Amino acid sequence: MSAIRSTTSSAAPAIRVGVVGCGLVGSMHAEGAHAHPSVRLVAVAAPSPANRTRIAERFAATPYESLDHMLQSESLDCICVASPDQTHIGHVEAALAAGLHVFAEKPLGYSRCDAEAIAKSAETSQRFVAVNYNRRHSFGYRTAQRILNEGYCGEVRQIWIQVTDGTPPPHVALREDVVHWTLLGHHYDLIRWLGGPVASIWATTTPVRTAGVVADLAVIFRMKSGAAATLNVSYRDGQQRTTERCEIVGEHGGLVVEDVSRRVIRFQSDPDHREIFQANPFTQGDQFYVSLRDHLDAFFTRLAAGLAPEISVEDAIHANALADAVILSINTSREVAVDAAGE
Repeated sequence: MSAIRSTTSSAAPAIRVGVVGCGLVGSMHAEGAHAHPSVRLVAVAAPSPANRTRIAERFAATPYESLDHMLQSESLDCICVASPDQTHIGHVEAALAAGLHVFAEKPLGYSRCDAEAIAKSAETSQRFVAVNYNRRHSFGYRTAQRILNEGYCGEVRQIWIQVTDGTPPPHVALREDVVHWTLLGHHYDLIRWLGGPVASIWATTTPVRTAGVVADLAVIFRMKSGAAATLNVSYRDGQQRTTERCEIVGEHGGLVVEDVSRRVIRFQSDPDHREIFQANPFTQGDQFYVSLRDHLDAFFTRLAAGLAPEISVEDAIHANALADAVILSINTSREVAVDAAGE
């Protein structure tokens, strides 16, 4: 989508933002909106009276029971969607129908077709939809991409990502394939971002199910460049947050990204000669959720300038297409070509 006329100018009032969803992630959306100089956080919405009241009082916003009530009562420019996964499509569509821009948590639906429908609605309404694949805004992956762009490693040959997370609670584990949508949307996006378009996928799971969902998953991606990528995932009971490690191997060098933002290690022919990059705790920080704050900040800055988001519904179409192919590969026990319309 081409650039849309700026929502604000230097003399214009702040972008009026509402947040739907007042859990942990919703509170971070509210904090990010409240902190941005071009934004005024106007309202929050959630079914839980305690949650919405707590966030509303913290940021001097008006609380609402639902997005519908918020839209009926407020004049807004943008909605942040941080509600439960299964509500994302409805909330994004409602916001677009009301003429608002959207910053949405992933997943944007449960298939490539779902994301394509959102893209059509965004095009019709001439509004932006950003999707929170915030790994790209983490210190670790931003540093890795910069090093790759500088040509330090040469042509990428392999990408390996290992991810673990806590077993999802019952109110999240509503689908057997929830891992692809609640967790792995980030990593499907990362593999494309770091390695380029995907040609085909082969995937398998173990017979073990935890809380009725897929608990262990391995995926091999054959990239159109000729490179290969591997993604290994496990749910673990009691784990408090996602942890991950990424290694990128090039023709004459390599990179390791430790736990998203902890540090980046680069090396060439001698693995004992390494350079280590770490975030400046005074200016960047290495906390796991800093990348969400940074993504929100970048989105609002671009929105204030009338610019399309860096990570958009088009990226969700591609990520959902990869999820579709992974699920088909698991169900058919064969390698699956990625739909050309999704790549």
